[in-house]
Amino acid sequence: MGHKFGYYSISLFLDDVWNRTIAFWANNRGKIKNQQYADTNLFRTLDIQRSVSLTSYGENYLMNFGFNPNNSMTYISVEVTLAFGYGMQ
Repeated sequence: MGHKFGYYSISLFLDDVWNRTIAFWANNRGKIKNQQYADTNLFRTLDIQRSVSLTSYGENYLMNFGFNPNNSMTYISVEVTLAFGYGMQ
């Protein structure tokens, strides 16, 4: 499987970034496999699967969201795993 990574920082509160991300995947055929929230509500994890076709595994997105209240920044890491049907990359 092919992997890609991305790291981002956004000057928005965590709830705003989270809600926009959920709305994006709802409009782009993403299936939420797992959501996790930290007890402090400053860290969240989202696991999304998006199938490209019936014969492929498609794409898997593992996103970690963290909020730093000292500078009001949300930090996001994204790991994308790509897998196509029958083991082809």
